[in-house]
Amino acid sequence: MKHIKLFEDYKSSVVSRPAQLLVTGDWKGITEDGTPLDFIAPATFNCRYLPPGSSIPSGYEKDAESPYSDLEFITEYVLTGDQNGVNVAPKDFASMKGDNSQRARDMRKGLIRLFIDPAIDPSRLELYLKRECYRIWGNISDKEYYGVDSGDYGDLDPKYLKLAMEDKPFPRKVVFNTRLYTTNYFTTR
Repeated sequence: MKHIKLFEDYKSSVVSRPAQLLVTGDWKGITEDGTPLDFIAPATFNCRYLPPGSSIPSGYEKDAESPYSDLEFITEYVLTGDQNGVNVAPKDFASMKGDNSQRARDMRKGLIRLFIDPAIDPSRLELYLKRECYRIWGNISDKEYYGVDSGDYGDLDPKYLKLAMEDKPFPRKVVFNTRLYTTNYFTTR
């Protein structure tokens, strides 16, 4: 009976703690020093997949109750943005003043955290994100997509700016990591 109870406890924690996708952006290659831009997508989307059962940080409790199961929505949220700019760009809204939850700290760093239905295979999610990333930026220039002009955005990388001014695409990439970070017992003693 003890084994059944342990399995039930594990199963309920997985259901109440869905998988998570943590995403940050890297603008190296777009800006000279890698400084994030609000309205131009990063060169690299760094995605880290946390398996079901991972702890839910403060400020995310409601989000974890309704994990996303639509790959199209997940991809759109990760790769694009809204009227406030690219979702992975750092945000510090006035409404966040005094908010020290993990959610607010993540937003200030430009980290988005999505709760994912555990039924979605991480390799399927990775493939979908990479395919859509290529579909969006593989054939269109940033001059056409974002209206990039040489004087508009400050310290743009010369190679990036040259591609944009020549109306050539600047392809983005998705780096997907499913490894859990562990501490080596022998190096901590």
